[in-house]
Amino acid sequence: MGIWKMRSPGQEQKGEVIEESEPKELQAEECGSLFTHEDVKMSEIFSSVLSVDVESLMEMFSGGQLEHKVMQKTGCLDYSSTEWELVGRNIYKRQISYKFDKALSRYGGEASTTQQKYTLVNQDGWAIEEVMTLQGVLLGDYFNLQLKYYMANIPSKPNTCNVQVLLGIAWLKSTKQQKKVTKNIMSNTSNRLKELFSLVEKDLTSRNGGS
Repeated sequence: MGIWKMRSPGQEQKGEVIEESEPKELQAEECGSLFTHEDVKMSEIFSSVLSVDVESLMEMFSGGQLEHKVMQKTGCLDYSSTEWELVGRNIYKRQISYKFDKALSRYGGEASTTQQKYTLVNQDGWAIEEVMTLQGVLLGDYFNLQLKYYMANIPSKPNTCNVQVLLGIAWLKSTKQQKKVTKNIMSNTSNRLKELFSLVEKDLTSRNGGS
């Protein structure tokens, strides 16, 4: 879920680099990680409290109409996802593919993504790990993207959940543009996630007569 324009972003990403084990209150169950590059630093690029519960929010990862609608609105064409498959105790996996429209990437291109989800321990919610590879994108074969979503209900506030997304870049080849590419990806992915979750929240709350 990123934006790959090779332009200088309007705002510099200010997300602080944090260890993947944080936040401690949202630690997930011990399970096999989808991430093969464990030394990649994960930075928080999105954090928000949404006026929906996790059960409703997970519809955006269900492969249904809502997911296809919001992904198309945020620049993903020919969006396709497989069914979630149980691959271990409490661990589910699926594959996603889509093409970028020209607003998302001036060169077009495609993304192939693997997602893995599992419930959180001592929290009412889910974690989703995502590994994305890019094709037909400038320098796309130089790196993979690793994202981790934490989504947990807030016990003191019904129909409200906390969402946090971390992003890391696993570099496969070196390039002089690494710093610039990293800055662009961090900033643009953060902006894209804000738009994505805003659309989802608006759609879900409108069904319940919310604002």
